[in-house]
Amino acid sequence: MARGFRAPSLKELYLNFVDINHDIHGNENLKAETSINTNVFLQYNSKLGSAYTWGLELNIFNNNIKDNIKLLPVLGDNPNTNPYSYINVHSFISQGVEFSFNNKIYPWLTIKFGYALTGEKVELSETITSDFEYYSDFNASVNYWFRKADLNFSLYYKYNGVSPMLYIVDGDNVEYGYMNSYNTLDINVSRWFWKRRVNVQVGGKNLFNNTDIDISEGNNTGVHGGGPESVNWGRTFFIRLQFKFNK
Repeated sequence: MARGFRAPSLKELYLNFVDINHDIHGNENLKAETSINTNVFLQYNSKLGSAYTWGLELNIFNNNIKDNIKLLPVLGDNPNTNPYSYINVHSFISQGVEFSFNNKIYPWLTIKFGYALTGEKVELSETITSDFEYYSDFNASVNYWFRKADLNFSLYYKYNGVSPMLYIVDGDNVEYGYMNSYNTLDINVSRWFWKRRVNVQVGGKNLFNNTDIDISEGNNTGVHGGGPESVNWGRTFFIRLQFKFNK
C-alpha cells in the first residue's frame, strides 16, 4: 500500500507541441494529484525436469487518485484534427485483477499469456459521477531461439476491449464515452555478433495498422457526437543497432 503525490510537470503546464503528428497543449491551471494505491501480488513457479518450467501470477489492485492529471482529446467539428489538452479529473478510481501464465521449454521457446479485468469510476465534479465500468484485455507473447543461426524471434499480441474514456468538448467541458476495441501486433528478429557485443534487430510495430479508434458516446454525453481517438502513427518498420561495452 502506498500514498502518492505528483505535481504537474513543466510539459503538462506549459508545453505546446504541434506538428504533422501532434497537437498537444499544456494547461497552466493544473493542480497536483494525490493518490492511494493498494496492490496484492501472488506468484507461483514450478519446474518439470531440466527442460520445462512454468509459472502463474495473480495481481489484485486498487488505485484512488484525486485531481488526476489526464491528457484528453478535444473533440470538434473535424474529427481528423482533434487537439489534446491536459486537465484535472476530480476523482479517478481503478480496480481490477490481472492473471498471467508463462511456460518455457528451456532454452528455445517461451510463451506467455495474460488477461486483465479492470474497472474504472470517474467523478468529474462533486455532483457528476459515473458507475464502475469494466473492460478486459488479453495479451500473448512468444519468444523462440533458433539455435543453428543464433536468431531470436519475438511476437507480441494484445487485444484491447471496449474501454471507457474521457474527452473534452465545447472548450473545457469533460464528457464520458467509450473507445472501441482493437488489436495490436509487434514482431521482431534479433541476432548478436562479435562475441555478443553488437546486437542487430529488425522488426515491425502495429502491424494491424491502428491509427484512429472510434469513440462512442456515453449515456450522459448530451448531443455531442463521438470522434476518432488517435492511437499512434500507424504501421512502422525499424532496424535497431545496439553496442555493448565491457571492461
